[in-house]
Amino acid sequence: MKKVLLSVLAVGMLTACSQEETISQQAPTQIAFESAFVNNATRAADPSFNNEDNLLTKFSVWGYVANTNGTGQVFDDVTVEKSEETNDWSYSPLQYWMPNNQYYFFALATNKTTDYKGQVADEDLAESGIGEISFTNVDGTEDLLYATAERTTGASITTAPEKVKFNFDHLLAKVKFSFVNGFTTGYSTIKVTNIKMTVPGQGSISLNEQFAEKGQFIWTLENGAATILDFGTMSESAEIKEGDKGESDNERMTIPAAADQEYTVTFDAELFQDGASVLTSKKAVKITGCQLLSGYAYNFVATLDHTNIGENPLF
Repeated sequence: MKKVLLSVLAVGMLTACSQEETISQQAPTQIAFESAFVNNATRAADPSFNNEDNLLTKFSVWGYVANTNGTGQVFDDVTVEKSEETNDWSYSPLQYWMPNNQYYFFALATNKTTDYKGQVADEDLAESGIGEISFTNVDGTEDLLYATAERTTGASITTAPEKVKFNFDHLLAKVKFSFVNGFTTGYSTIKVTNIKMTVPGQGSISLNEQFAEKGQFIWTLENGAATILDFGTMSESAEIKEGDKGESDNERMTIPAAADQEYTVTFDAELFQDGASVLTSKKAVKITGCQLLSGYAYNFVATLDHTNIGENPLF
């Protein structure tokens, strides 16, 4: 008799479990990303991002959800990457939209493998921005881009919300050099090599206050920190003919700075007379009064002639 009672009880428990599992649930909708675009208005496009469509294929994202109960984190430096085969964006672990919430997303992109997770402050992230990040300019080849997005969910979510799209702005400025041959002798050509520029080496930027005015980025420089950028030679090491202009082989990224920042530029100049080298000199120039802004490209142009090609004017 006891065995029969136990069997009936077990069946009753199984039936109860089965009934609980059939309660209807709202289908989960995962947070998805697409179209990481580099702002066309930005003129400091690094070659790594200067493809036909100005599209990125990889970025790091931070995300926060906010409501009357407070703020919670959804993403913390999560890598989102585009598949070459399907063009879909993926990340792990998956996160899901919840109704009646405000979402804030912030993203960083770089052409290097730099991890900014440990450098991002956690203050007021949901209300105003990704926080403060530090940047070290090693050789001017790293580009750094930033983007934000917001989304508000309704009282119910029955279909997948629109995917999150990012429109990135450049946080750095880009620099190159051009040299003009100002001689008028009819035989003089110029060759410029070993072009270098001393720029700020370290800086930090607080993106908290930039959320309302995206793109107006202000850098704080680390005192005494400097790096020397190598711009190579003129294009293909060619000699510049009279009246012509040659450009540096390399373009480099630099931390933006105010107009009171001083830059030192050095280069080697060589003068040829009808193909014969007749003069070589090492030049050092101070650049002052030039404000560099995030997202802009700058071309510094120098004219070399008989007044400045050598250590003293030519007679």
